[in-house]
Amino acid sequence: MININLIIKPPPLVRWRTVLVIGVAFAILGLLGIAAIGWGSELRAAQQELSDTQALLADYTRVGNRLPEVQEALEVVQAERSLVEQIGRNQRFSQAAVLKILTVTPPEVALSQLTFSGTGVTITGRSRTFDGAMRYLNYLKAQSSLLGVLEENLITIDTGQTSFTYSVRIREEVEQP
Repeated sequence: MININLIIKPPPLVRWRTVLVIGVAFAILGLLGIAAIGWGSELRAAQQELSDTQALLADYTRVGNRLPEVQEALEVVQAERSLVEQIGRNQRFSQAAVLKILTVTPPEVALSQLTFSGTGVTITGRSRTFDGAMRYLNYLKAQSSLLGVLEENLITIDTGQTSFTYSVRIREEVEQP
């Protein structure tokens, strides 16, 4: 014989409290997982920033160790630059002052060439008279900014016209008149 149970069993009771606790537990675990991922990415970013900062600190340390050497080299360069600027100013001023002195000639004297070489100048010119060439020579010898004036060549022809070549040595620095 076959037994058939015709009584229908009621469905099992749902325990809503258990479902709620399990749901809240999964929600909390999900939120903790999301927070852990966020904290992990922040931690990686902080570690990367720390690594970059350490590399930058190492670079600054290398530069800092070389700083006294570089400052010393900079001081030397600045001193040399100042000296070169002073020499440049002196040379420009000296050449201008020397040209002012050399080009003052008696009316009968005409200069044809001025050749600068170091601290020396070779002056070539003509005078209508011997006396004019000698006055120019004496004028050059009287100048305090010129150390020495030498007569290299002096040729006078029958008409009195005189060609001359004088060598002049200039002081290193010429004072402004």
